Amino acid sequence: ADIVKVGIGPGSVCTTRKKTGVGYPQLSAVLECADAAHGLGGLIVSDGGCTMPGDFGKAFGGGADFVMAGGMFSGYDESGGDLIENPKTGKKYKQFYGMSSEVAMKKHSGGVANYRASEGKCVLVPYKGNVLDNCLMTLLGGLRSTCTYVGAKTLKELSKRTTFIRVQQHHNIVYGDEKDKDNKNDWVNKTKAKASGKGDSKESEASSDDLKKYPVFDPANQSYTNLHVERQALLTFLTETTQENGDNNNNKPKSRNKNKPKQHSHYGNSHSVNDN
Repeated sequence: ADIVKVGIGPGSVCTTRKKTGVGYPQLSAVLECADAAHGLGGLIVSDGGCTMPGDFGKAFGGGADFVMAGGMFSGYDESGGDLIENPKTGKKYKQFYGMSSEVAMKKHSGGVANYRASEGKCVLVPYKGNVLDNCLMTLLGGLRSTCTYVGAKTLKELSKRTTFIRVQQHHNIVYGDEKDKDNKNDWVNKTKAKASGKGDSKESEASSDDLKKYPVFDPANQSYTNLHVERQALLTFLTETTQENGDNNNNKPKSRNKNKPKQHSHYGNSHSVNDN
């Protein structure tokens, strides 16, 4: 083969590692396979594992000649999968499934063969609109900046200008993850607001068969959840927590000990001052 696809189980809707126990960290796989393939004049495709634009730069920096991605392009007009609308809330979702999932094999191969198992899942991703304006421009801009930072004139040169180091965390999320900013279907935050009395009480729970059947991806927490199980449990928890906090505040004594000295701060030093 002239081009070899590299990646066992790193995809967001792939369950190969769970079903078979087979897999390899994606960046390590790209680094090792690129070195072997390029020595023989071949090319490789890094398949799966990208969750943000910077991951494309890392794949090319690791030696990949091409990068495949599915999850990052899910939910857009141009992506595959059916468009599903919640009849009560009007929210739209796009179906996203792995190509080794039962849904994909029924659609393209007539079903799951009796000698194998499904190695993928199907989820519903909040509808995001046009891929060019909402995804591709950010992706291409990030890749251009990657080349600028490391001093590479072309993507081919990127692997020669890249050094990888192992870290615990590579970006600062003190004020939130940038992934959250464009999330218009963040039901977790809306649920919190609803529990505290600030949300829209007219918003209904999802009720269509498709919304019940497949888990919905929550971009704010990068996790999958079922609208009718996890969401109700979270709503109950938040409601109970809010009520408990309110009861605790009402039970706190409002009187204060007048004999207790006040603390005054002066240039960072603490001084005790007696009212008497």
